[in-house]
Amino acid sequence: MSESTDETSGEREPNNANLGENTEDKDTPETEPEHPEEVTGGDPAESAEPNAVENGPLTNLNDEETDRLMDQYIHYGEVAIETANQRVQMNRFFGLILTSILAGLFALARGNLTTTSAAIVLFASGFGSLICYFWYQSLQSYRRLNKARYAILNQIESALPVRMYLDEWRYLKREKPDPEIVEPRPDDDPDHRSHTIVEQWFVRLLAAGYLTVGGYAGGFILTPLLTNAGYSLPSPTAVGLITGATVMAGSIGLFWIRS
Repeated sequence: MSESTDETSGEREPNNANLGENTEDKDTPETEPEHPEEVTGGDPAESAEPNAVENGPLTNLNDEETDRLMDQYIHYGEVAIETANQRVQMNRFFGLILTSILAGLFALARGNLTTTSAAIVLFASGFGSLICYFWYQSLQSYRRLNKARYAILNQIESALPVRMYLDEWRYLKREKPDPEIVEPRPDDDPDHRSHTIVEQWFVRLLAAGYLTVGGYAGGFILTPLLTNAGYSLPSPTAVGLITGATVMAGSIGLFWIRS
């Protein structure tokens, strides 16, 4: 599997995927598998050993059919890598836009805010959180797409002498490939960490940042309203800090629990 194969891993498909859910929750490795079921297309509890091709369209191929199969295999692998490159471009686009906007909101929200500026910050933070959600869902879409593609590639590899994508995954997880074309990774090597997990946590933390600055701005809107209603509150800055910190802790805690 290439450094572009980081999407192929993951958990069994969840019923609902959102910013707080672990759908598993990859710098290029972009399609690198996170879990064996996305490499083998099966259940992670099942053996990852390649099965002999006993029936189906890959049985008893003649030389011409084997050549055609290899051509399809190469082309399909290139398509999977191209999809991974599209995902890299998407991450760069969303990452640059959202981090720039968030930095601007934090700069704008420093100190005291007027009601108008607080409303602008609150609206922009809500919009940024929504974009984070769609970005996260796009990552899940790419993960599911690559999961299907690498399940097909591994099935084709079952008719080949070596299952390279599966063997690469086994090497990362210190399992012995069969047939053994490389020695397992040394035990003192750092554990492999899928980049998809890093991607998804980056999106979650960005969303938490937007929610935090939105909570801070909300404090400047709520304070005069509640004060006029007869409640005794500290300064809008203090209320905003308390609200923002509460929202940040709550959102990060929710993401952590659900992952």
